Amino acid sequence: MTIPDNCAGCGRCCVRTSPDVDVLVQPDDGVPAELTEVVDGLLWMRRRADQACVALDATSRLCTIYDVRPQGCRELQRGDPECIRACAR
Repeated sequence: MTIPDNCAGCGRCCVRTSPDVDVLVQPDDGVPAELTEVVDGLLWMRRRADQACVALDATSRLCTIYDVRPQGCRELQRGDPECIRACAR
């Protein structure tokens, strides 16, 4: 499998590949409340029925809250284990 030199914009990293890619949201991240849910006292990004992040536009495959995306999303980089798992799907 080849990982592109730059982000391919496929959006696969925004679809659950394993539990370790769930995205924790900090209250000051600026994420709209309707895109989050509280589980065990922590704030998480919600997922659609297909397990994609609710902020992922299904047509464009772009993040609809890119400017205020959670820190976990900001830290994900091309070639990270999560990216590799997503690209392998």
